[in-house]
Amino acid sequence: MSTEINEDTFDEETANGWVVVDCYTANCGPCKKVKVDLPEVESELPDISFATLDCISNPSVAQKFGVMSVPTFVIMHDGKIVTKFTGYTGKDNLVEKIKNFTEE
Repeated sequence: MSTEINEDTFDEETANGWVVVDCYTANCGPCKKVKVDLPEVESELPDISFATLDCISNPSVAQKFGVMSVPTFVIMHDGKIVTKFTGYTGKDNLVEKIKNFTEE
């Protein structure tokens, strides 16, 4: 299950292992679809942690990572950004994109 993170918990929650951060806003239509699909994505990728970040409530984190539109996904490993991408084209595409960056 994904963890809601904020400016105070971001560094701690993304410091270890693979973490995918879903950057969203409450009024974003595609973000609402991500929220519905995220539990299935998580079940397909059990070795990866998932976190969500409300960009309206946490603008400094969104700005730090250059989030210009939502949904944006930030893939991190041991606290460092590996890649980020914007947009949502469905659960299967999201799983595939994440696997492309996290599988060795």
